[in-house]
Amino acid sequence: SKAIVMPWTSADGSVINMKFRSVETKRFWYHKEGQRVNSYLYGLEQFNKTGLPTVWLVESEIDCLRLWTLGIPAIAFGTANISKSQESLIRNSPAEHLVIAVDNDAVGKQFKSKLTEMLSGYFILSEVAYPSAKYKDISDLTDQQILQIKAELKDI
Repeated sequence: SKAIVMPWTSADGSVINMKFRSVETKRFWYHKEGQRVNSYLYGLEQFNKTGLPTVWLVESEIDCLRLWTLGIPAIAFGTANISKSQESLIRNSPAEHLVIAVDNDAVGKQFKSKLTEMLSGYFILSEVAYPSAKYKDISDLTDQQILQIKAELKDI
């Protein structure tokens, strides 16, 4: 189908669905027999294995993968929304410090507010300040920009 595949797993590593992205267009779809992903977090299984206290929260799997390639643990919601199941997964994770790195657009700003409202008081929260409005999401930044932002956050 000329697509890359991003497997979604449960916190214990069981594959629950597969998300496909066309290599020719920006078209996404899920396997029709997979579970709904709004009860899971992309990358959570890997984060739970790190033993690290800090994880970055992003909307898309691509942004999550981008951060992992730089050695930065990340989890993705797959959308600009958080479900009660996802909130519970985060609260039961080893995370102590959450870096909110959602998209730099109107929907992302609403999502950031919702995340802050739901998770403050449970975690240390930081947020990514994009250098300008021309950067839509974390993947628009260079490696150096991302690493500079990480350094400025003074991760615990």
